Amino acid sequence: MDIKKSYEGIEGNQIVIQGGDIQVVSSDDGLNAAGGNDGSSMNGRPGQNTFSSSDSDVSITITGGNIYVNASGDGLDSNGNLYIKGGSVIVDGPQDSGNGALDYDGTCEITGGTLIAAGMSGMAQMPSDTSSQASVMITFDQTQSENTLISLMQDNDLIIAYAPSKKFNNIVISTPSLTKDKTYSIQSGGTISGLESKKAITEGTINNASTLGSFTLSDMATSISQDGTSVQAGMNQPQGKPGGDKEMGGPGGHGM
Repeated sequence: MDIKKSYEGIEGNQIVIQGGDIQVVSSDDGLNAAGGNDGSSMNGRPGQNTFSSSDSDVSITITGGNIYVNASGDGLDSNGNLYIKGGSVIVDGPQDSGNGALDYDGTCEITGGTLIAAGMSGMAQMPSDTSSQASVMITFDQTQSENTLISLMQDNDLIIAYAPSKKFNNIVISTPSLTKDKTYSIQSGGTISGLESKKAITEGTINNASTLGSFTLSDMATSISQDGTSVQAGMNQPQGKPGGDKEMGGPGGHGM
């Protein structure tokens, strides 16, 4: 399924993806559980629809497949819960602070698969700490240029690397290779053979990259700055404390 142009790419009360290759380009939300429709955006502003309350029956569930989302609004947006149990999910999210690569109102649990969600920090969320698979959210000191390679390393071994197609200052990464209480380093830039657009890479040698910092994965959901210092960035949990984008300014509105 290749959605080359849309307002909101895949929308419904409950979205369940069990497999396949799916690509979505959207001017608002990429995947939206219980959002509005093309006529629901208020005053023409993406990210604001008429639905405003979470619903336990509303959910996005991904159990398999290769999913790529390029969204100008929220990447994965659920007014209820978000579950990732398998597959590969990559989001090149919004370049403004009024939307997030992930946006959920209930809980976001990741129990398997790979997740990479890049965007801006103003409304950034990451998987809940009740997840059984670890995740890390990295907030950078400055906005990174499109196609900047971001890599996680353990000692000299590559865990995962990805180059977002748009500007970003925040990235969320979850993979079965991330283990609680282990130490990892963050690298920026450089090159690696075999890297493809819209795909992450888990094997190979990074050349000419800069090491930004290191961190120990102390929690199932760990939020850090680029030097590895623990921070409370963006909105790690639903309706949490809004954070500020250092380049863009203060917090934006919560996109529904």
